[in-house]
Amino acid sequence: MTAPRTLALVMISNFGRSDGGRETWAYQFLPRLLSRDPGLHLDIRGLRADDEPDNLPGLMAAFAEQDRSRVTCKFHRAKRGAIPLSLKMLGAMFREGNPPARKEPDLVLSVGSFVDLLCALAARPFSNSPKALWLRTIYLDEKAHRIPNWLRPLLRSVETAVLRRADLLIANGDDTAANYRSRGFQVEVIKNAVDLDRWKMPPPQLEEPIQVAFIGRLAAVKGAAEFLDLAKHLAQSGEKSRFHFHVVGEGEFADSARAAQAGGNLTFHGPVRNEDLPGLMRAIDVCVALGFVGLGENGRGGGSGVSNAVLEQMAAGRVMLCWDNIAYGQVLDDRSAYFAAQGSISALAGQLQEIAANPDDALRRAAEAARQAQHYSFDGHIERFVGAVKRWL
Repeated sequence: MTAPRTLALVMISNFGRSDGGRETWAYQFLPRLLSRDPGLHLDIRGLRADDEPDNLPGLMAAFAEQDRSRVTCKFHRAKRGAIPLSLKMLGAMFREGNPPARKEPDLVLSVGSFVDLLCALAARPFSNSPKALWLRTIYLDEKAHRIPNWLRPLLRSVETAVLRRADLLIANGDDTAANYRSRGFQVEVIKNAVDLDRWKMPPPQLEEPIQVAFIGRLAAVKGAAEFLDLAKHLAQSGEKSRFHFHVVGEGEFADSARAAQAGGNLTFHGPVRNEDLPGLMRAIDVCVALGFVGLGENGRGGGSGVSNAVLEQMAAGRVMLCWDNIAYGQVLDDRSAYFAAQGSISALAGQLQEIAANPDDALRRAAEAARQAQHYSFDGHIERFVGAVKRWL
């Protein structure tokens, strides 16, 4: 009989179902992993700000009833203020005591960036355990708009020093892996996955007004501003009646999206739980994916990887309209999507007009995207992870 093993998971997150791609992944990956391996125990560390809801009951409910006894969760608490929540998580992890006679985890998996790994390194209960980091972004590119140029070399040095402490680096996309490999790191690639059965639905209607959606974090690096500009541009160009825009998510552009509803061609839905998204998606024709890549030097920043949302939209057979960059080129091509030059509102508008003018071609591409999504099942995703960590688990 195999001896019990423990996987610790560290993520600077409150694990809300609609919080973002990491959370969507966790709610689908962790229960499947635990059900697959009856000898595995899971020890989760997260962070809950005082103004956030208690998501622990919902997280535990995601696991099969017979598996919940093998899950422990600890959410550190923090007040919002001048000190970033990530640093408060780091301090809380450092202050954790090591209960007597407690077996250290066989592997500690951090999910996100080097900051999540730093939290794992700081925790005394995990001091002798091997550490893995699942990179979800190119950190310095994604945060470029917040980091002064003079600080970037120092932060890059800190990131490099922390990443060197990892026993395993995993990237969720080829673009992320290529960036860190160029800096001398060995990186395995395990792309994101999608629950294919949950996203099966009839094809889009593509009847005017064509329903166009942005689903994700409303941040500059995700292209939220460009999507709002696109809706405004088409309204001013006399195309208001041909397209209706939807914004699903929350973030720094939420107020702008709410205000844009006054234009009459946009609906702001706010955050929607992932399990409720398939119902909304049935009414959508075109999904727009605008995560930036490789613009860190001019202040815009963007670090991508394979998007959970994009895989879900592909599996749902929606028409995909994306920036022409490596993040989307690694899962889509000209047979399965429409591409626009990164940052160009006019190029996006032109592609929407092409979709409206040639709906049969658009539906063929949507069907091809659904076929390509079949390569990203969770079964294969978990098998690749198990193979990567088999030396410890």
